[in-house]
Amino acid sequence: MEEDAAVSSSFTRHTCLKLDLPVEDPKAKDAVFVKGTWFPSFFDLAISDGLDAWTCHASEAEVRLRAEQWDLPVAEYVVLAEHYLGFQQPGSKYGFEDAGNGQRRVSDTCRCSSSSYWRFRIIVY
Repeated sequence: MEEDAAVSSSFTRHTCLKLDLPVEDPKAKDAVFVKGTWFPSFFDLAISDGLDAWTCHASEAEVRLRAEQWDLPVAEYVVLAEHYLGFQQPGSKYGFEDAGNGQRRVSDTCRCSSSSYWRFRIIVY
């Protein structure tokens, strides 16, 4: 049992990012802070604008479904999500919008190849 916990923790990664956002409304926040905890088959996010905070638990089932939609293995999808939500990428367009009911939507759109775009959206509570 202790060995399983040690192996699991060796695959757990953490990121902390100040995510700069485009600002159209001068009253809007221009950055949010994103803490990610990345496991082999799921991840957790905590996001704060300095005043409020939101969390997301992307379960194994949700990650598997998203990975299938992109024709990716689960582990590769988690690595891709970590790449774009754990580290701000040049050329990516990030957003953090109101999704209603106190929820927010964090999104990233980037050009992954000459012919395809990758769009990641997740609701945080």
